[in-house]
Amino acid sequence: LGFLIWGIIMAEISKELINEINKLSQKSKTDGLTEEEKQRQQLLRAEYIKAFRSGFKQHLQNIKIENEKVCIHACYVEGTSVEIPEMIEGYPVTELAPYTFSASQTVDGRIGGNRLEEVILPKTVKRVGRYAFYNCKKLRRIEFWNGLADLGAGAFTGCHGVREIGLHFEGNKKSRLREFLLELPE
Repeated sequence: LGFLIWGIIMAEISKELINEINKLSQKSKTDGLTEEEKQRQQLLRAEYIKAFRSGFKQHLQNIKIENEKVCIHACYVEGTSVEIPEMIEGYPVTELAPYTFSASQTVDGRIGGNRLEEVILPKTVKRVGRYAFYNCKKLRRIEFWNGLADLGAGAFTGCHGVREIGLHFEGNKKSRLREFLLELPE
């Protein structure tokens, strides 16, 4: 699936579908699958991915697509952890808008504030807006890529709980680790 999204509860994916996928997966490891079972497994996986993507799109609200790039303004999910996908509707996710996960913006099931504990940004994100994580007091872990070019002022104001930063490198791009560390309050 590429990137996994933690904490999303999706009614669209039935337990029966997941159980059948798991059953075929186990059988493929122990006894092997017939050609018919292999085809069924591929069909079930495609159905799962389609439902998963559809469910996740319903949880991302307030996205803007401009110049074939996606900017996320809010994220609505169950749980405490979110991994932003690289692409939405065929366009790269390149930006988190100001106050995306801010505690001051947390309403109606929106993840952020005192719920957000972990966020994983894809390599396509180039900009994090100002105060994007403002007062996310439970934020413990953030992961990003060295292609992140712009970290907005005050992005981590009030985030006193960050204990782990994951930085992935690709190519010879300069990282923004120094800016991240300077933004963290402790």
